Amino acid sequence: MPDPMGPYARRLDDVRSALRCGNLKSAQEYGRIYELRPVSHP
Repeated sequence: MPDPMGPYARRLDDVRSALRCGNLKSAQEYGRIYELRPVSHP
């Protein structure tokens, strides 16, 4: 029986769990991680 969530949803859950735990090394195995920083105006 196929998983109703599918492989992509499970990967997203894995990444979300890793990020919540602060485990960037594990999370980056699934893709790139970017840091968003505010841009200051002159």
